[in-house]
Amino acid sequence: QNSNPSLTFSVKPHDRVYYMVAPSPEAMRIWMDVIVTGTEGYTQFTV
Repeated sequence: QNSNPSLTFSVKPHDRVYYMVAPSPEAMRIWMDVIVTGTEGYTQFTV
């Protein structure tokens, strides 16, 4: 349980849901940037 729910987000691949809890707003921003960048790169690679 996180004391700050605004730092909790989920990643939903095809068959699971992963709940992530960042230790700070800056860490959450970095994690989200990495996830989005990786997803965009993977999408471009597979097209």
